[in-house]
Amino acid sequence: MNTQKNFILINPISTLIHGFWLIIRFRGTEMRLLLLSLLISLALASCTLKLEDFRAYDEKPLYSTDFSQDEGKFRNHPGGTDGITEIADGALHVKGGPHELGSHMELKEPFGDNTITSFRVKTIKSDPEAFINFFMGRRGRLAIILRDTNIHIFADGPEAKFNRFLQKKGITGGEWNDITVAIVNLEVMLFVDQILVSSFKVPEGLPPQGHLNFEGHSEFWIDDLKIRNVSRFERLE
Repeated sequence: MNTQKNFILINPISTLIHGFWLIIRFRGTEMRLLLLSLLISLALASCTLKLEDFRAYDEKPLYSTDFSQDEGKFRNHPGGTDGITEIADGALHVKGGPHELGSHMELKEPFGDNTITSFRVKTIKSDPEAFINFFMGRRGRLAIILRDTNIHIFADGPEAKFNRFLQKKGITGGEWNDITVAIVNLEVMLFVDQILVSSFKVPEGLPPQGHLNFEGHSEFWIDDLKIRNVSRFERLE
């Protein structure tokens, strides 16, 4: 992991103050609007956190695969039998079924807290959606649905209820996208293409570990899966 911090602005506060001074000084409406939009863009950029702004401590590999061959670590989950789920052509291929059950491919070994999971995902352009479940088990699941226009995160189970929509954040259909999910001390941090898009506590009622499960209501591919155990995952000072 790259631990060099990426500062977009050296001093965003002084930059904003100077920018507002310029807006007041210029009398032209168009120039003022241009400067204001530029300041807003710079302010948003300065607040963006990237994966390289964080450091993982005491990393230990838990599982890693490029899906060049079927190692027998995955199984077809009995929850969905209508789709085609296979490891072929150097990727895990999940194809949605004809009704709501879809198809499932699940990592046999359970894991959960104090892990960082990273992978690449590609959806089809016409129906861009990838459905990933963490903590999958009898007591529920934490689901992350990646789409081109939004990201839907929810938990369901006998004791777990959680629902969050991230509008105007998502993945690009038809292209490979980098996904990282850090779950440390029961806090989840979701990165899409190295950008932090959401952080939240693991919803109450979910067990501390479960299975990683790729669920197919639409067709997508997974590649370069890596899971690491860590002791801490913190933002660099």
